Amino acid sequence: MVARTQFRTPLSVVLTGAVVGLGFQIVENFVYATNAAVAATSDDQLTPVLSTFLVRGLLCGLWSHSVYTAVSAYGLAVFLFDRKAALAKRVGIAALFFALAWLLHATWNSPILSSIQAQGLGGAILYFFIKGILVLVVGIWIWRMALREQATYLEGLAEHYVSDPALIAPDERPALACLGTRRAERKALRKRAGRAAARQLRALQRAQLRLLTTLGRWGPGNRTTAHERRVRKARRRLEALLAKEA
Repeated sequence: MVARTQFRTPLSVVLTGAVVGLGFQIVENFVYATNAAVAATSDDQLTPVLSTFLVRGLLCGLWSHSVYTAVSAYGLAVFLFDRKAALAKRVGIAALFFALAWLLHATWNSPILSSIQAQGLGGAILYFFIKGILVLVVGIWIWRMALREQATYLEGLAEHYVSDPALIAPDERPALACLGTRRAERKALRKRAGRAAARQLRALQRAQLRLLTTLGRWGPGNRTTAHERRVRKARRRLEALLAKEA
């Protein structure tokens, strides 16, 4: 967080935290794979590496360190962005999410349900799933909260900076701020007007999002002019495709 002024939303902090955890996880997996190969009793060093990849990369990958650090990073995001709250409350929330990440990892490392793991391959898979599903649920919860705050941020930018409906129409703002809604709009347009129109809608949405993020970082000015041209160009292309379909 040395460059903390570059983080505009809680989602950017959560994503950075997840990548930090992923980097640690990759290094740790490499160490485990190397140790497994060295400790192998036969000359076959491929099987220990593949088994390590299967267990730690596939069976445990969805609920491992990237989730722990994302959870902890959300607490840091609250500390950074909730400036209206008292300092003690912000520190407490950050510590609470750090403790939650620690508890998730401790639960994963605990011997709970270890008897299931001994019941063959099926038992091992069930063991990893049962213990990991809690971590995954918390991770999804964190992700959804960060997405909601991201949507509020984008809607605020559009409301404050973009008054021209040719750039972002008022009825486009709520959908533009939500990943799922953008995807649903493209799907509906694909059914109505074809794949080309859906692809062009995606290009328009991307141009609008780049415009908003540039406005959020720099404000209106020369930096946003090129993005405005791209939005207008993408909208003209989409309107032309829709006119052909009509």
